[in-house]
Amino acid sequence: MIKNDMNLLARYQEIHKEKAAQYSANKIYAVILLVLFLVIGAYSLKLFLDNNMLKGEVNDLQAYVESPNVIARMNEIATLQDNIKKLDEMAAEVGSINEVLKTAVRFDSNTLNVLFYNRPSNVEFQNISFQQGALLVTVTGPRPSDPSNYVLRLQRTDYFKEVTYTGYAYDAGSSQYTTTIRLVMKGRD
Repeated sequence: MIKNDMNLLARYQEIHKEKAAQYSANKIYAVILLVLFLVIGAYSLKLFLDNNMLKGEVNDLQAYVESPNVIARMNEIATLQDNIKKLDEMAAEVGSINEVLKTAVRFDSNTLNVLFYNRPSNVEFQNISFQQGALLVTVTGPRPSDPSNYVLRLQRTDYFKEVTYTGYAYDAGSSQYTTTIRLVMKGRD
C-alpha cells in the first residue's frame, strides 16, 4: 500500500490564496473606480446634452427678440407706456385744477336767483357789476328801510361771504332811496 500523506494545511492555504486572489483589494478599488467613472461620465454627458439644448433655446429666443416685428412692437409698447405716463400726469393736473375750481368764487345764475328771490317787491335793481372780487348791486326803494331790509335778507341767506352797504342816498327827483350793496362771494365746497 502506498502511503499518500495528505497535508491538509497546505491544501487549505492553496484554497485560501485562490479566494484571496479573487477578492483582492486592488480588484475592489478598480471596480469602485470604474463605477465612479461611469457615474461621472453619465452625469457629464447629461450636463453636456442639457447645456446644448439650453444653448439652442437661448439662440431661438434671441432670434425671436431681435426680429424686426418684435422690436417694432416693443417700441410701440414703450411709446404707449410714455403716453400713459403723460395721461396720468395730465389727469393729476386736471384733478388739482378741478379742486381749485370747486373752491373758486363763481358768479352764475344761482347768484342772480338769490338776489332776485330775496328782493322785496318794492325794491328795484339799478345796476349789478362785478369789481375787485365783489359783486356791487345798486338798488332803489320808496322808503329808507327798503334797501336795509334787502341787505338783511341777503345776510340771512348765508350765500355770500360778506354783505355790506354804507347807507343810502335820497333822490328828490324820483322820490327814491338808493344804496349800493357790496357782496363778497363764497367759494364752492
